[in-house]
Amino acid sequence: MKKYILYFGAALMIVLASCSKDKVQTNIQPTKDAVSLDMNSNPNDLADKIELVNTPVVFKGENLAGLNYTWVANLTPITINGITLSCSTVDGYGDKAYVGWHAAGEDVLGEISVISVADPNSPLLIQDKFFPSQEFNDIEVKANVGRIYFAGGAAQSYVTGQPAGDYAALAWSANLLSDGKVGDLNWERLINAYSANSITYVNNQSVWISTGAHGGLKVIKDNDPDNVKVDEAINNVKHFDATG
Repeated sequence: MKKYILYFGAALMIVLASCSKDKVQTNIQPTKDAVSLDMNSNPNDLADKIELVNTPVVFKGENLAGLNYTWVANLTPITINGITLSCSTVDGYGDKAYVGWHAAGEDVLGEISVISVADPNSPLLIQDKFFPSQEFNDIEVKANVGRIYFAGGAAQSYVTGQPAGDYAALAWSANLLSDGKVGDLNWERLINAYSANSITYVNNQSVWISTGAHGGLKVIKDNDPDNVKVDEAINNVKHFDATG
């Protein structure tokens, strides 16, 4: 699967970017209501968003001569009111790649795309959804618990529509369906920071969320986002990851 993710990483290099959003805002309480993300799975709507390329990528330099990758496809970003989204994160499991998008600068816009690479020479976009008030900086797939986690920023709660001040750091847990598609949202947590940079599930049922230069590190119990195990104000916590 890592090979396929590298393919898509190459395909999305022209739009791959990240931006720092670290302004601290007021605390927003979590919501735990399961709700549909209403992902679009209509193949007629999705076919035009992916462009096949299938071109070898040539690396130059004596230490790169042995690399052999193929630029398989381009995934067309959404443009809204002159703002073009950037690919910000990719994760994968089995024959699926999960892509998160955000807008550079102050605008909060996002997209989630799910790509099937069952045929690595002809990938298919099988799910997609534009979010006008949320953005995504990190995705964590945990198939062993049937979950997919998202971190980013929000102008308002997706579940309740409650405003998040100017912005808030966003953490989501959603069902990972047996066919690899994204299912309903299990819980949402909006955190008292400008944006969440990373999200990681650890096998003790903890979810670790980092929130940037002026944020910190928060650890919550999965399926119970009210249960905060750790809440540390640590500057420059950009990313946390774990093998467990």
